[in-house]
Amino acid sequence: MKKLSKTLFLLGFLFAILGSIAFAKDEIISKYEGLGYTSSKEAITKFENKYKHLIFADTKLIANAPFKITHNFGSYQLKDEFLTLEYLNVDSNSLFKVMVFPEKNAIPLSSQEQIGAFSDGSNYSYMQEDDFLIFRFSTSNYAYVLSTNHFVRESRLGIRYFTNLAESIKKSE
Repeated sequence: MKKLSKTLFLLGFLFAILGSIAFAKDEIISKYEGLGYTSSKEAITKFENKYKHLIFADTKLIANAPFKITHNFGSYQLKDEFLTLEYLNVDSNSLFKVMVFPEKNAIPLSSQEQIGAFSDGSNYSYMQEDDFLIFRFSTSNYAYVLSTNHFVRESRLGIRYFTNLAESIKKSE
């Protein structure tokens, strides 16, 4: 629960950095680099090299993002053993965040989360918190947390989007 709270705090913090001011491209890049982010591809490569197992393709996420992506960043936290990918549209202040943990480090469910089921019978959870829709699921190797502020007013669309994306990720692993 502490990890989820910390993660959500960081998510809010990063979104606040973007604020409603459209930063120049270089300013956004320098802010993320200052927080230890690299390219999403580089972060994915580090994660895959550590766990010797491929995860979903970054290009699949970019192609299926719920909004036009203007920037993307990644971070692999060796100490805490998780991958973070962030996809932004600075014009609309939209953020799509993906966190991937080894299954052994999955974040436990919170009491606010609702449970749903995929077509294969496995479960996912979701909740709305502070203008973000948060969606969690697991594969045989990893636990995923997907979140976005893009579906704030249309959470049913967001859940459908996340369900489709999660099923695609599950099939690719």
